[in-house]
Amino acid sequence: MDIPFRRFAQDTAKGLGVGFGFFVSVVLIMMLLGLYRIDSIGTDKPMQIVSAFFLFLLVGTGEEILFRGVLFRWIDEKWGYVAALTVSSVVFGFIHLSEPNATLWSSLAIAVEAGLLLGAAYKYSGTLWLPIGIHWAWNFTQGNIFGFEVSGKDLGASLLKSTVSGPDWLTGGAFGAEASFIPVFLGLLLSAWYIWKIHRLHVEAIEGT
Repeated sequence: MDIPFRRFAQDTAKGLGVGFGFFVSVVLIMMLLGLYRIDSIGTDKPMQIVSAFFLFLLVGTGEEILFRGVLFRWIDEKWGYVAALTVSSVVFGFIHLSEPNATLWSSLAIAVEAGLLLGAAYKYSGTLWLPIGIHWAWNFTQGNIFGFEVSGKDLGASLLKSTVSGPDWLTGGAFGAEASFIPVFLGLLLSAWYIWKIHRLHVEAIEGT
């Protein structure tokens, strides 16, 4: 199941950095566009934030095992990683249609910004630890640091209290930042980088034979 313990610390740390950096970039762009304003710093619910940190580890691990470790891997072995990336991303995105305030656009956005990214990261690294780390930090950072809804759900406890205003296609509206065009664009760029790295590994493997 592509979760070798020897890669746990290294790949999970990389994933945490990518997931955290991703949503910091999203928020910085929103701030530059006047869409996100920090009102206060601090929380009166520290234990809720600590609990969420470990809860999102469980969520990220469970979903990555299912969507990348099982679905992606099975399709990859039968029809190749392009088919695996496409199908697993679409399924991952549209499974979120059942979430609060979900729309066809929010599901498509998750398929593109998260499904592609997590699938490409898994294929590149060869282990689930990298996408688990990305997924874990992605949810925790947007919800419990910056105060956005996570897949339409208000977590109720974050380190920053903020005001978000602007058109839904840029802020994500009631579903949260995941339905914004900004992470979709950034996710495409990052996914393209991982796909390029996968291609380079393939070329190097051929040249080495």
